[in-house]
Order: sequence, then structure tokens, then C-alpha cells
Amino acid sequence: MLAIHGIWAHGGLSLWAENLWAENIWADSGAAAETGAAGETRASGDSGGAADSGGAGDSGGAGDSGGAGAAPRHPYGCAPDLLTEVLAEFGDLVSDLARKAAESELTLWLPSGPAGPLASPELQGADPASDEKLPGKGAPSARAAQPTLVAWQVSALSFDPGAARLVLGLLSQGGAAGHGGPIGQDADAGQDASRPERAVVGVSVHYLAALAALAADLTARGRVLPGLDTAADGSYVARWRPVLAGADALRARELTGAMPPLCRSAGAAGEQSASIVTEALELLTDAAVRSRLRATPGFTLLSGGPAGPRSPLTERWADALVADDGTLDVSRGETALAAQLAFALWAWQDAAQEPPGPVRTCFRLIEPSPTEAAGDPPDASWRVQFALQSTDDPSLLLPAADISGRRAARRARPRVQAVPRA
Repeated sequence: MLAIHGIWAHGGLSLWAENLWAENIWADSGAAAETGAAGETRASGDSGGAADSGGAGDSGGAGDSGGAGAAPRHPYGCAPDLLTEVLAEFGDLVSDLARKAAESELTLWLPSGPAGPLASPELQGADPASDEKLPGKGAPSARAAQPTLVAWQVSALSFDPGAARLVLGLLSQGGAAGHGGPIGQDADAGQDASRPERAVVGVSVHYLAALAALAADLTARGRVLPGLDTAADGSYVARWRPVLAGADALRARELTGAMPPLCRSAGAAGEQSASIVTEALELLTDAAVRSRLRATPGFTLLSGGPAGPRSPLTERWADALVADDGTLDVSRGETALAAQLAFALWAWQDAAQEPPGPVRTCFRLIEPSPTEAAGDPPDASWRVQFALQSTDDPSLLLPAADISGRRAARRARPRVQAVPRA
């Protein structure tokens, strides 16, 4: 039995698993403890994952053990080839994406006891016959020992954001979190004959799937804006960013507070939940928007067709918004212009996410009609309609023309004035 876990690291999804069939899971507790002593340790009262939600600071990304020596290998971590084989049971698409995924090594801080890392809740109860043999489920003295966070090295499969959104959705639908179903579903949801019997999907995967679902929902409702980001190497990348306001902002805050500790286990002090949610949601939203735009072959944001290498920077940026990776080549002479564009787009983003009142002003851009009445000259002009939109229900729109018309009608009403008596 495998317990499949997920973590967002290095700009993408990493899947790793605990292997209940691993031979060294039943290793002598003394040998396991000696192996664990090679890693960094830190006391923790939380046996469910990484540091508590109040952990401060950025302790480094996954793969940083936080100590001078290399972290020991997880005694029952799953090999990538076996994880790929089991993931294939979730369907052909997951199988294809798993085969294309890159293999990587992560260093995670996991709750551990004298016998080694504690088994995750998903493994406990997965095989009742072997449950008592799991680390942390043995002798009373072992159970009584306070867990510590120890750095362990695990093998993982890494997926870019585009593949991650597909994998997360399919894993969340095809597996149950422990004895329950995916987030937002009943316990029996998704537990049909096609659910793999060799794997249980961890709560961390379902949590990241909820982030991917939020990104897809924002994309479907058009709650996105274009942006221009600067990469670590100084290059520019065109991005689609989520617009979080009103109920969407509340939903994102709730997800931030509900993050499982395992999703923050890349650092000794626990990664900041807000930073993980921000990065994952932005990249998953960008991937969702590009996927929808690619559904229309040959789609471009500009009517003149694809921009060339000598086209203005703004036109090349518009093309990068519908490209596969969003990379934007900026010459040395265009650096200042790119910085100005990035600042203006951030200002637009900030204004869109300001705490709203009951209504907000919005506009709708109407393209020229493809058909004209007989005898009428063709009209190639674009039109802009202004309206007031409810912040609680964005589907409620009141055109500005109706508002001005009602005011004019109110002013045109005859007024009855009292005539003073003589």
C-alpha cells in the first residue's frame, strides 16, 4: 500500500509516497534510530506534520536540509518507478503525465520517533493486519516519546503547473483521503470500482487539488488579470494572475488557514502558508487560463496576428500571455519600458483587489458585429458599456444607461408643491 503525498516546491507539484511494502519499514528500531540521528532534529509537539501554523520565516525550499550534513533517506520512501506504476492505475492521462514527470529529491522535515519517521495517518489503518507494526504504533514506550521534526530525504516526481492541475484533479477524484473522500465531497464520493487498491491519496494532495479547483473557478469566471513578472535570473515572464476580492478572497484565506502541516514541511521552521498559497494559486491560475486560450486554435489577443521579434514590447507581451511558457525577451534598451509596464500592471492588480463595497464599477468591451443589416454601412468600431456590478453576486449587472435613465425619469416627474393658504 502506498500513501501518496503532495507538496508545492520549486514552482511546481512534487508527489512522493510512503511504501507500506518496503522491507526496511520493519527494520530494528535501534538501527532506524541510528539512521535518524544523522539528520537535523527539532522538538515538536505536533505529530501530524511540520511546524505549527505559527512558524515564522522562510527556512529554505525543499531540498534544503537545514543542516551541515545530508539528510538520511526516508526508510520507507517509495521509489519513483513504483510510484509511476501505481499512479498509472488512476487512468491513462495520469499514467502519461507521470511517465513524463521529472524525478527529484526532496528534504522534508517530518515528525519522527526513536524508530524513525512516524507513519502518516493515511497509512495507519490502511492495512489492519500490519497496523501495529508501523513506526509510532509499537511499544508503549515508543508511543510515549515526544516526536521531533527530523530531516528526511525522499524521492519525488515533479510536475509543472500545467500538468499539476490535471494530476491533482484526477487524483482527488480517484482516491479517498484516509477513510473519507476528496475535500468538499461525502465520505463515499469517488469510492467506486475504478479506485486504485494499491494507493491511498493523502490529505495534502486533496488540499492542493482544492487550490487547483479555486484557480479553475477564478479562470472560468474571468477573475484574472494579465501581469508581467521578473524571474530570479532577471528575465521577464508574462503571467495571468488571480483577482481575489470579496468571497474569493475569503475562500483563499480559509484555504491558507486549513493547509495541512505536510505541505509546509520543506523547512525546519515550517514554510509560510500564505507564501505557498500565493505562489501555487498564481501558477495554477496562469496554467488554467493558458489551457482555456489554447482550446481555440490560432487564438491571439491582437487582431493583427502574432507579433514578430521587432514588434513593440506590449505586442510581444500580449503574445507571451497565450504562449506555452510566457517567457518574454526584453532587450537592454527595453528594460526601463518593461519595468514601467510591470509596475502599471501591478497597480491594476492592486486596485482590483481592494476591499470592495456592495457594488463596483465595471465595463464590458463589445466587439464589432460580424453581420450588418442590408444597406447599412459596416461598423468596425468597438463599444464600451459601463455598469454597476454586485460584489456579492458578480452575475448581477445594472447598466449605467439604466441608472441615468431612471434618474432622468425621476427628474422629469411633475412635482406637487403645497400652495400656501391666503
